[in-house]
Order: sequence, then structure tokens, then C-alpha cells
Amino acid sequence: MNICDNVNLSVFKTDKFNSISMSISFVLPALEYTTTGNNLLAGMFFEGCEKYKTPKKIYTRLEEIGAEAHSSVVKKGDYSILVLYCKFRAEYTKDAFEFMKNIIFEPMFYSEAVKNQVKATKDRIDAEKNDKRTYAREKLISYAFKNRPFGVDGNGCERFLNMDIKEYYYYLMENSKIEIMVVGNINEKQTEDLCKKYLNFGPRGFEYPEDEKEETPYQSYSEKADVDQSKLCIGINAEFDSWEKAVIANCILGGGAGSVLFSDVREKQGLCYYIVSSLYRYKEYIVVESAINYEEKDNVINSVKEALEKFSPTSEEIARAKRYIVSSLKTTGDSQTRIMDFNIGQILAEDNRSLDEILKSINEIDSLENTFKRLEINTVFSLESEKYA
Repeated sequence: MNICDNVNLSVFKTDKFNSISMSISFVLPALEYTTTGNNLLAGMFFEGCEKYKTPKKIYTRLEEIGAEAHSSVVKKGDYSILVLYCKFRAEYTKDAFEFMKNIIFEPMFYSEAVKNQVKATKDRIDAEKNDKRTYAREKLISYAFKNRPFGVDGNGCERFLNMDIKEYYYYLMENSKIEIMVVGNINEKQTEDLCKKYLNFGPRGFEYPEDEKEETPYQSYSEKADVDQSKLCIGINAEFDSWEKAVIANCILGGGAGSVLFSDVREKQGLCYYIVSSLYRYKEYIVVESAINYEEKDNVINSVKEALEKFSPTSEEIARAKRYIVSSLKTTGDSQTRIMDFNIGQILAEDNRSLDEILKSINEIDSLENTFKRLEINTVFSLESEKYA
């Protein structure tokens, strides 16, 4: 439901849950400025507002109305999304909407609170650097999608940590696309009326990310680090028309124990400690991650390349992967948060199908012939032990 220009409401009425959950997603193109700003701002909403001036007063009010609230920042494709969540009982619906209005439209920007959020954001950036597996994957993506929104780190960057958070707040409120989602035993008209009364976001323009696809030649990068096992990430262009077929294919290729890569590269050849692949839906891209001994780097790359060239799943592999994927997707309906996350993903993918329609489509697949227009390695990144420097 469109409330006004670039402000939308989605209501998922169900009596499956004892409570009602709401999410308000502020969607912006992923830039170093916006990813950093979103991470700085997310916690500020709970540091104090005009009506509840301290965190203690905010959480006291939440207790009074039997509600829970928190924030997060997620990166999906070319977008950085600041999400505010609130979970509440039906009898406190009006109070919950009013609470969200207060923290969203009248936040306070105390200097001490700003310092806290700068530190928290820097800690997250540092934590990613210390998690070598995550760091290697993010570095690969940053090289493969250099100067493109998808290549921007979702945690932000240090050079923007000293931005004016209050100024960024106004930027977010004026320029973000807003997706409001409500899941629970509540009717659409009631929710629409509450949104218009308490979440009165005005119409706004929204600039979709500019991302011209660039063909890049094969590129390889490496860094030295204090690690015992080298982290090797391999980026693969994987053009496809059917996301469902691509998901099944990726599950067979490197989705876990029993996958082609696990069985061959790890179990049969013993070239790595682990190896998995992940499919990035929004970019038609696959990333293979592994932990290896440095001297096996070329062997692992060649083995992955050979696996891609010979990739021809059997009917048994397809059936097994379908069962796993369908079982996993069905759990989406067991969580209000997962329902909202699934549907924001559908919106960004411009896919208006329901979960049931997607499950039906997956179940109807019996062949993966011509799933990928191509499977080509285009970027490699390795994080290698300093003893090989």
C-alpha cells in the first residue's frame, strides 16, 4: 500500500503470533557516507528523545506498554537499510505507534550519546577486521565491485565517523525510501490510519543507485595477516534468469557438507579446511570461501574452476537440494522478523511473488540445464600468513 511518494505500508495479517511486530526501514543507496551514517544513527534513536530524554526513560516506557524495540543496519544489494523494530501486544497498538513517533521524529543528540555511537560503530568496523573470514569476503567484494554500491562495506568506514550525526538524520528523513511492515492480528485499515496519524512521513524523492555493470578482467589480490590458515575467497560471475534455479545450483555446488566443492576439494583432495559458496541474488554473483594452507592456493583455484566447468547436477542432487531449500524457506513464516526481512528483500528485488509462490516454483524444478549463462571466476582475494611475506 502506497501512503505517499516513496512511503509504503505492508500489512501481513495473521493470528499465528501472540504479539504484533512492526518494522520501519529507511532505504538509501549504499555509499560510504550512508552506510556509516546509518550505523552511527541506528543507536541514537534509543539514546533519548524529546519526550523520553534518557535511555532509562525510553526503556521504562517500553516496559509500561509491554513492548520491545531495537534497531539494526543491513545491507542488501546496492542498498543500506536502517531498520527500527517494535514488538508489542495488541492492546498497546496505539501506544506502540505513538512511542515510535516520539523516537523517530524527535530524537535528541546529546554529545555523550554521539560519542557512544561513534565508538560503537568503530568497534564494529574493527571487529570485522579481526574476523578474518568476514574480512576476506568483504575485501573480495570490495575489489570485485570497486566504485560500485555493492562493493561498499555495510559497517561504514572510519573516514566518515566524525560526520555531523544530526545533519545526517535530516538527510535520512528527507531522502530515504520508507517501507513500513506490520505482522500480526491487525487489520490493514486500522494500521493505515495509525501510520497516517503517528508515522506521518511526507512524500519524498528517491534516487535509485547508479550501477553500471563493468566487465573486468581476471584480477587477484592478497594481503598478509597474523593467521595460521590462509583465507581464500573466489568471486564468480554467475548470470542467471531464474533465481530459484540458481539457489538450487549453488546449494549443490557449495552449500555445505555433501556439496560438490566440499566432497571434491576438501574430502577427496584434502586441499582445504573448509569450503562453501554463497549466492548473491541481487548481483548474480557467487563467492567461494575457504581456509587453506598457503601452498595449496593455486590448486584450490584450479579445482574450483574445474568444478564449475564440469558442473552437471544429478536428479538426486537436485531433489536433495530442493528439500533443504524448501524446508529452510518454510521457517520464514515462523518468525515475524523473518517475514518482514523476506518481504523487504522481495521489494528490493522487484519481485512481487509471495513465499508460497516461490516455494511452488522451486518444487516444480526438475532440471538445472542452462541455469547459468556463464560461470566465470573474475576476482580472487587471499589473506595469507605473514610467515610467507
